[in-house]
Amino acid sequence: MNKYIFKNIGAIILGFLTIVGFSLSVDKGLEVIGFLPKDPTLYTTKILLISVVYRSVFSILGGFVVGKLASQKQMKSVIILAIIGTLIGITGVITGWNMPGYPHWYAITLATLTFPCIWFGGKLQTYTWIKVYEVVTREATKEQMWKLFTNVNSWHVWNKEIKFAKIEGAFEAGNHYTIQPQKGPLVKVTLLDVVTQSRCLELGKFPLAKMYYDHTLEETTNGLRVTNTITVKGVLGFLWVLLIVRHIAAKMPEHVQQQIQIASRL
Repeated sequence: MNKYIFKNIGAIILGFLTIVGFSLSVDKGLEVIGFLPKDPTLYTTKILLISVVYRSVFSILGGFVVGKLASQKQMKSVIILAIIGTLIGITGVITGWNMPGYPHWYAITLATLTFPCIWFGGKLQTYTWIKVYEVVTREATKEQMWKLFTNVNSWHVWNKEIKFAKIEGAFEAGNHYTIQPQKGPLVKVTLLDVVTQSRCLELGKFPLAKMYYDHTLEETTNGLRVTNTITVKGVLGFLWVLLIVRHIAAKMPEHVQQQIQIASRL
């Protein structure tokens, strides 16, 4: 337990240093190139707005760092950093109220944006989207379903969403297949775990996101339970869910029923 506490504390500290370090570094860099006056009383509205933007970006980055490094309940650590940052922002509003060169709106804006920016950064890192479809059938056996599923090169027969799918070598963990959707680029899918007639876990990659597709077959007293689970993780996971994965998930019931019907004739 103490190990996790210390790791989370370290993550919060690094997240804080990320925000402060990058903010001060950019401040210094802008001073060096002459964009940021050394005299605060000369700051223009344009300069202050730019400062708000990059400080907000670094707050998002700080939340992301905490979400990446913390162990267990990452968002709890992210929220702790967000609270600390907000308190520092409120302190800045109070102490700088009468300070020349810093209009009230600037300090209040920074204090107001700190919490949501850090929270958003943490959410980007810890984002997970899951969709499960499960059905129990007596129409096909696990042997038939497995035979159909592992015949990757014939997937286009029952899946009209693709032009073709191709695998070279055995259907086993460590191998991969390529699949060409009717609409979209060619995709490489890696087989992470394969248990004959029981389970197949696949991994597809998007820029800054990963999609895991878990297929399981389980015999029950009521028939064969077929379960498909799609899990999306990553910084841009939410984007790929909106653009692609929701459509794939929506087609799961139709595809599974097609598989059952075709497998029952094998």
